[in-house]
Amino acid sequence: MDPIDFQGNANVPYVDLDPGDGLVFLAVADVGGWTMIVEPNGFFCTDRQVIPVLSAGGEQVTFYRSEHTAPEFLWAVDGDVQVGFCPAGDDDRWGTDPRRLDQVLAELGFGEEVVEDFKALTLALMHHITGVRLTPALLGNAMFRCAFAPDPLGALIDPGALAQAQQDLADAGSGYDPLDDPWSIYGIRDPRVQATGEVGLWLATHDQDLPVGLAYADQHLVRAAARWMRDWVFAKAELLDQPWFMPRRDALDRGESIPAGDREAIRRRLTSAPDPVSHPAGEQAPLGWRHEQAFTLIDGPLPDSPVAQFGDAFRAAVMVDISHHGRALADLRRAFPELFTRRN
Repeated sequence: MDPIDFQGNANVPYVDLDPGDGLVFLAVADVGGWTMIVEPNGFFCTDRQVIPVLSAGGEQVTFYRSEHTAPEFLWAVDGDVQVGFCPAGDDDRWGTDPRRLDQVLAELGFGEEVVEDFKALTLALMHHITGVRLTPALLGNAMFRCAFAPDPLGALIDPGALAQAQQDLADAGSGYDPLDDPWSIYGIRDPRVQATGEVGLWLATHDQDLPVGLAYADQHLVRAAARWMRDWVFAKAELLDQPWFMPRRDALDRGESIPAGDREAIRRRLTSAPDPVSHPAGEQAPLGWRHEQAFTLIDGPLPDSPVAQFGDAFRAAVMVDISHHGRALADLRRAFPELFTRRN
């Protein structure tokens, strides 16, 4: 994946990586003739294997800060760390020339005591060495090129973590916000699946593979599943094979809506649902309730979309068999296993 550019430090995204992912995230910008590397969550530039490479033929000035460990300052020249120390308050300096910055450090206010404003002092020290003052304006106008690099600790790169990290970075670059995408909770980004709309979203609440299977299935298969699901509902409502009902059922199978007059005739034959309706778990719902749910598949025009027809039928199935949670889905899975094969 190519690097992605972001204007201004405030727009550099935070990419969540675990130590075992084998990756580090870097944001790189050109500032005042120096190359600035920002690590939102890492210590790549403090690694003793990395420093000789980054500072070869030049200089490297590094300031590491974390809420969980002691901060660290490093100044390397042509592969060698000249001075390293803890800027929060520690006179223990190390490197090939550890006392080289003593005068500057004393003038800036560094010492053995705890330094409360060590962040500001360290930035001042970096300014002294580089001649570049990291002001809000400079950082806000800088163009940061963001990408991933192998973890210098040597952990193998997790392909799944890399794919997710690259997707997160691409999302940030495009302005995508998962909070604005109702499909994000299911991890579904495929436009073809998302095209199933509200129907697909509702089906995903029952089984995340189902809208994927419907989106990629042949339309004849989707229509067959919709017909099967309607028959499942009509059977639970004890309407299937009723001589007076079957011509209407056959009309639906042909893709025809039921005329208003026929709908009224069917309504008069159905049992009304009791009020209130009770649905004891494991017991069959009252016949009137089952009739009302089946009637929803007749009352109104038949949707043009096979997926919408299936969605209506599955919704009616869930409701007609409301006392037996999951039975409709389990029967559908047995009848049409190909609808539950997840595409990657």
